[in-house]
Amino acid sequence: MKRIHPLVIWAGIIIIILTIGVLGFMLVEHWSFLDALYMTIITITTVGYQEIKPLSDNVKISNIIFIIGSFSTFTYALASLTRYIISGEMQLYFKSKKIMSSLDNLRNHVIVCGFGRNGQQAAITLMDQQIPFVVIEPEERNTREFTSEYSNFIFIIGDATEDALLKKAGIERAVSLITTLPDDADNVFIVLSAYSLNSHLQIISRASFNSAVA
Repeated sequence: MKRIHPLVIWAGIIIIILTIGVLGFMLVEHWSFLDALYMTIITITTVGYQEIKPLSDNVKISNIIFIIGSFSTFTYALASLTRYIISGEMQLYFKSKKIMSSLDNLRNHVIVCGFGRNGQQAAITLMDQQIPFVVIEPEERNTREFTSEYSNFIFIIGDATEDALLKKAGIERAVSLITTLPDDADNVFIVLSAYSLNSHLQIISRASFNSAVA
């Protein structure tokens, strides 16, 4: 199930609060939309302005409940949004969006599976030769140094043995694949999967033992 972005949740909460307030004043007090919206805004923000029109006792009671409920909800939503921004999740979200956009634009690129010592050396060589590439690496910590040093570094966190991840990396549009995982069995599996998805790929694979060499 796709996770709903916190910004969408926050915006949804604000819209619901505004809708309840505006409809309440329009239906009960028969105010215009502008008057109802203005009254709702000054109510939930507690700015202390005077009511634009006298309120009946029943509406005053309803408004008290609305103030308590809306202010509590608004405060919680604002606190959640602030925590989301401070924690760095927002930056990570936009970085992820940027990476996905970059992946869609990649053509004739190289896919590097595994970002250990060999994978990083391959990435440096590709950068020196200005060849576009994307890295698939299961451990995010292995990519942090490159992420901070190279703003255009494109990577995917996940298991390269999964066909869905190879497709996400644009294997159908790639020209080469380099797999440097420490497990020969994983490298062989990736080679077979990659070839089945794109038979024109040039594939370079690490092999720790002679038995893994075809």
